[in-house]
Amino acid sequence: MNLPNLIVPGAPKSGTSSFHMYLAQHRSVLMSTPKELHFFSIEENFETGVRAYSRHFSDWNGETVIGESSTTYFAFPNVVERIAVTLKDPKFIFLLRNPIDRAGSHFRWMKSLGLENKNFREALLEDMDCQPDIRFRIAGNKTKFYLAESKYATQVSKFIRRFGRERIFIETTEQLRMDPLHTLNRCFHFLGLSPIDTLNHVWENKTTSDSQFGISEVDRYWVREQLSSEVSSLRDLTGLKLSEWEDDFPLKTSKRQPSQII
Repeated sequence: MNLPNLIVPGAPKSGTSSFHMYLAQHRSVLMSTPKELHFFSIEENFETGVRAYSRHFSDWNGETVIGESSTTYFAFPNVVERIAVTLKDPKFIFLLRNPIDRAGSHFRWMKSLGLENKNFREALLEDMDCQPDIRFRIAGNKTKFYLAESKYATQVSKFIRRFGRERIFIETTEQLRMDPLHTLNRCFHFLGLSPIDTLNHVWENKTTSDSQFGISEVDRYWVREQLSSEVSSLRDLTGLKLSEWEDDFPLKTSKRQPSQII
């Protein structure tokens, strides 16, 4: 059976659809079709068994890296444990977006689908103390955990504790948009692959922006207050500066030397 040695768990609404397609442009990478398998996060999928899961990688033709990307892996329970008992020494790449922008995009997406009837602040307040649970998904595999899925330190730390920092690589949506080729080559280096010279530009699954779904400066400041400790903890946990988020989350004196430059 062919099983993944690379998992891209999210974060949701951070460009993982495009990232999945970008990774697949390397000749030594096979990414699953379809992208979102949700095998480790949805009970009925996991119960189909490993052999059924392996069929999503049946096109394997000697590629070094076999991967899949499912954003439900990011924050939902049982995922880390199920991956640990199913896959042998997997690596993980997290694509993280400014967490305020991620929450806003998530909110606009649900609004555009007619699945959210509250304003931005009300929607996030309802989410404030919720623990992500896939049983509460709506309209397929969509969920409304706006704040929980922007609490990056909380979510990423679960993977680090179980698999170790050395098996985890973090990139940001902002870097991917600014310089996709350089960003992808950093990922390929992490995966032990040679760099590539060219990249076909893609940007999939964009959320339609609408002014009526916008975030006021007051609400942006409020969300920043909710998430500032998470960003600070993520910096301490990973050694990353995340300077591309500095306008919202100013850099302070780092407690550690950066272990990875992004």
